[in-house]
Amino acid sequence: MYALLTMRNPCNPDADPPRGIGGWLILPALGLVISPLWIAYVLVTRHLPLFLDGRWARLATVGTHTYHPLLACEVVFEVVGNLTGLTLATVTLVFFLKRSRRAPMLMVALLSWGVVFSVTNHFFVNALSAGSPSWADAFRPIVAAAIWIPYFLESRRVKATFVR
Repeated sequence: MYALLTMRNPCNPDADPPRGIGGWLILPALGLVISPLWIAYVLVTRHLPLFLDGRWARLATVGTHTYHPLLACEVVFEVVGNLTGLTLATVTLVFFLKRSRRAPMLMVALLSWGVVFSVTNHFFVNALSAGSPSWADAFRPIVAAAIWIPYFLESRRVKATFVR
């Protein structure tokens, strides 16, 4: 009964903001846990075999049937981009779990990196292929950034949670 009497009105702007990793903040928290695992999986299953089984030599050697002047650049771009994303996602996760005041800006940087990387990669793939690759892979990070960047910059919960 006492808890009901002392509850603050959630519509009252003077009320204490919600704190902790709860509410909508759970969704980016889950994404931060999954992202490094997914990127590591892609690096190990898609990129590492290129360098271990000799395909890299065929891709990068002029005169081979698989050579394309941009293909080696695309592979290097993807590997470096994924390593950058893995590092940024891992650092952001650590600061996020510590509830550091740096976490929101790291999250904005991670989301921005996702947009830059996916759109640039889309144009790389488009330059390599005869057809038109789908915008779906580039569109998802754009939508995520459009939703979560304003949330991390304006949310009362974010401002009250990341204070260390």
